Amino acid sequence: MSKFVILILIVLIATEAECLFEDYQVEWESAGYENIPDDNDVEEIINVIDHGANGSDYVSDLSAFTSAINAATDNLITKIIIPSGTYMLEDGLNLSNMENLFFVGSGSDVTLLAFSIDNEDINCITVNYGLNIGFEDLDIWRNHYPDDHNPSGHSIEFRNSSYCWVIGVEISSSAAYGINISESHNIEISGCYIHHSQYFFGGVKVME
Repeated sequence: MSKFVILILIVLIATEAECLFEDYQVEWESAGYENIPDDNDVEEIINVIDHGANGSDYVSDLSAFTSAINAATDNLITKIIIPSGTYMLEDGLNLSNMENLFFVGSGSDVTLLAFSIDNEDINCITVNYGLNIGFEDLDIWRNHYPDDHNPSGHSIEFRNSSYCWVIGVEISSSAAYGINISESHNIEISGCYIHHSQYFFGGVKVME
């Protein structure tokens, strides 16, 4: 009798899975990124220190980061090095319409990007229509607590992007989600610690 009941349960579970509406089915083959560039693939190296970043005081490093990003050569796989230190950024970094660019710190315990953004609807980092954009070995912290109880600013947002990654990154004090992914595919998130979001408990949100 018990074997018969178990068989019925298995059939019911299988039937339920087969009846999942097509609109709610996930295409897992488009998740993750297996061919993340490594140092052997890098064609250009840029250090934010060479563009004026300090990382050791309370002076803004935003212009230095912007300069380093703009210095990247089109179509070359570019690694932007962020040495250990605390980097003050009073506005978000916009990486829209960029490709083949990844940011590498010295470790999430020693390389801190401290964002102080008054507008709770502005992301710390925005990747829109990005291709091959990555973040590794960093700590991203937002030190402004918004007044709005329904903010929309994320620490990292990928929109309309593909083949991107976040690896070994700690994210805390996000206004909304730690990482928000929408209308994107092949995004790799691994080895990250995302915690203490101000209103949405941190974590990653994925939308079609």
